[in-house]
Amino acid sequence: MSPLLTKVLDEATQLTPQEQLQLVSHLINIWQQIPHLNEISNGKTTPSPTLSRKNLFGCMKGKIKMAPDFDTPLADFAEYM
Repeated sequence: MSPLLTKVLDEATQLTPQEQLQLVSHLINIWQQIPHLNEISNGKTTPSPTLSRKNLFGCMKGKIKMAPDFDTPLADFAEYM
């Protein structure tokens, strides 16, 4: 169990029964408002479309530019060199 989940569960057990009920009710409302989560819980998910390798390779060509002085040392790190 993750440390965050452990912390949340520990704090939830310190709530009063009324507060726990409100928390569960709130979580159910959130769950119902997110359609994707409802589909997962009902087993109605469809596979996500995947890109073929033909379309994927080189799709970013020309979109990323490197500065001409990319390899020059940064002044911010001069004290460490």
